[in-house]
Amino acid sequence: MIELAGGELLTERRGAVQWILFNRVEARNALTWAMYEALVDQCEKVNQDRSIRAVVIAGSGQTFAAGTDIAQFRDFRNQQDAIAY
Repeated sequence: MIELAGGELLTERRGAVQWILFNRVEARNALTWAMYEALVDQCEKVNQDRSIRAVVIAGSGQTFAAGTDIAQFRDFRNQQDAIAY
């Protein structure tokens, strides 16, 4: 198992299947900016690896993902921050 985004995203290759696991159980796996970036990176890698036949994206615990962690919105300082999001 490989940890990404400070351990908030876990990946593992099992044969021809790439597993991606959201790992923020305490926040119902709400995604952080770092998790989004790591997820994009993983998808790009999978797209280039023809030996991968399937991707499983799952969440740790009982929740797949609650969406974006809205606590991060507190860091927005102006309208452009919201538009960039």
